[in-house]
Amino acid sequence: MIAEAEARARARPMFGGVLADRELAQATLGDMATDVDPAGQRHGALGVTHGQALERLYRAIRALRIYEGATGGQRRIIGRAVLAQAKENDA
Repeated sequence: MIAEAEARARARPMFGGVLADRELAQATLGDMATDVDPAGQRHGALGVTHGQALERLYRAIRALRIYEGATGGQRRIIGRAVLAQAKENDA
């Protein structure tokens, strides 16, 4: 899903540039790249089963999210990294 979103953001013309140039689009991609909640939902019961990798990641990430919080700047940095990685993969 994130690959489709970043491809659309890079291709969608907007205000003399592309959607990927907009800070909010970058932040949204950053959220998509770091949010384990949808991943847990896609895995159903295995996403919350004790001892499973996704369950451990969810607990670890949740604790960090509470401790640090995801500022807008962090979200945009992650979003830009997602776009740069995709561009590198295209080359």
